[in-house]
Amino acid sequence: MKNTFNTSCYYNGHIYGVDGRALTCISAADDELQWSERGFGLGSVILVGNKLLALTDKGVLKLVEASPEAYKEKGSFQSLTGKSWTAPSFADRTAYLRNLTETASYKLNL
Repeated sequence: MKNTFNTSCYYNGHIYGVDGRALTCISAADDELQWSERGFGLGSVILVGNKLLALTDKGVLKLVEASPEAYKEKGSFQSLTGKSWTAPSFADRTAYLRNLTETASYKLNL
């Protein structure tokens, strides 16, 4: 896993992170690739419960199931504009995001 701006997440024996420009899941036991989904640029990902909050480097926030079976996107929206290289934060059902010039917060029902 070649992370650029933030670390990967571990959940149920699997590692999730942005490897190159793709959100990727690998097995922690044997490093076997489970799936890889391009389109995240130099984005970032955090684990919230059993879901991944992934922020692309263009500010699109995506909710993805933390499942090794397949990439399963549950929803997405344009949350920021411009370069978004900072990992999201999450507390009290709220995602906190920032890019080079602005910050934003969104209440999420996860």
